Amino acid sequence: MTNGGIRRVLLVLAKVFLARGHRVDLVLTNQAELTLELPDGLNVVRFGTRTRRSLPHAVRYLSENRPDAVISGRAYTDLLFLAAKLLSRQKHCHLMWTFHTEQTMELAHKSRSMKLLMRCAYRLSPYADVCVAVSKGVARDLTRYLPKTARIEVIYNPVAPLGATPALRPDHPFWHQQDVPILLSVGRLVPQKDHALLLKVFAELRAQRPLKLFICGDGSLRGALEILAAETGYAQDICFAGHLPDLEPYMTHADVFVSTSRWEGFGLALAEALAAGCPVVATDCPSGPAEILDHGRLGRLVPLGDKNGLIQAISETLDAPKAVSNGPVDLSAYDPDRVADAYLNLMERFSKQ
Repeated sequence: MTNGGIRRVLLVLAKVFLARGHRVDLVLTNQAELTLELPDGLNVVRFGTRTRRSLPHAVRYLSENRPDAVISGRAYTDLLFLAAKLLSRQKHCHLMWTFHTEQTMELAHKSRSMKLLMRCAYRLSPYADVCVAVSKGVARDLTRYLPKTARIEVIYNPVAPLGATPALRPDHPFWHQQDVPILLSVGRLVPQKDHALLLKVFAELRAQRPLKLFICGDGSLRGALEILAAETGYAQDICFAGHLPDLEPYMTHADVFVSTSRWEGFGLALAEALAAGCPVVATDCPSGPAEILDHGRLGRLVPLGDKNGLIQAISETLDAPKAVSNGPVDLSAYDPDRVADAYLNLMERFSKQ
């Protein structure tokens, strides 16, 4: 499991399932150390090897544990458990393949071998019980690749509820200067998130006004982005914080949440920022941000790659009173219990077929 949005989604779902008395296993195919907080009662199963060598372990797991359903979120794990189900003859086990990003854009940026794997999963998708798209945009895009016999359902990602008490201000020097606004970005440091554009936008804004940029996330581009940050001349006002397990304090006390993604599927961090009451500015990329922000009603949407548009939207959001710029937000569609109900209802329908 990586530290991205899929991880947060699966753990939120697991917590709800466990609270309702279901047994939940977290299956890991590699030896990666778990550095994240797991829900109480979650059973961790390690295959101890890479996915392509995990088939015997997956067959044994299905045969011995007989799970009612397997929820997976990557092409390689989709295919792994499809093969394991066929070999173990566990017909009662329902396969729920979840699609978290715009597939057209994913394909355009994957290696040749990964493209082949993804297209193989598309071809075999009718053998899954359901293909869950995390937004209507992802569902529309999926119809370009999945056979007509594949079953596609839209279930939004769950957004974890805020803590029972208001989050304290982060203990970071940026938040010690209460008169200097802070822009917040959350996402892996990969080409998809386009942090290079964010840094260019920040540099122009910083030339006009006191400002800080706090970036949560890690990834392959961190070194290159740190060099780019130094080249802006404002490195002292930019923090690469790495992965942070608890984002609520930062989202609650940031002045604007900014997303410069080239593509998404849902945009989990956007929804989390709205839940925390943080004003949002995002690129109108495929797919998810427009749905979450209700086509601009709940936050500012800027055309993809529009640097000047981002600068203007962020400036106007900073200058607006926070309560006015955010407004009332209905996030009931992302309530974890409601999302869990959608998955459980699908499983119940499967069991009756």
